[in-house]
Amino acid sequence: MVPPSNIPPDDSEMDTCKESDAQFASPKEKRTRGAKRKNLPASDQGNKMLLERLSKLETAYAKLETNYLSLRKQSDTQTTEISFLKSELKEIRVQPMGHFPPLGSANPTRAASRQSP
Repeated sequence: MVPPSNIPPDDSEMDTCKESDAQFASPKEKRTRGAKRKNLPASDQGNKMLLERLSKLETAYAKLETNYLSLRKQSDTQTTEISFLKSELKEIRVQPMGHFPPLGSANPTRAASRQSP
């Protein structure tokens, strides 16, 4: 038997080797291979990349604007509800939580009942 290194590879084996090289190539090698390709002129390729980026940015902006409008609507609804509740509190004359009357202003009927045995 002849060792495999002495046998010259045929064309089909060469193609297989190239495919396996491409499959297991490092990212750097893949980048340099991609840079060597010239599908479009550099300016057209740059314009295409910019248009793709612009499209992505416009989509992201539209999503953010939709989200902002939704949050704004929710905030307006909550503000309206808070205003309504404040007006209801004023109408029924209930003091907000955390407000305590001064100590000297106790209920006069209660104070009178304590003094008379």
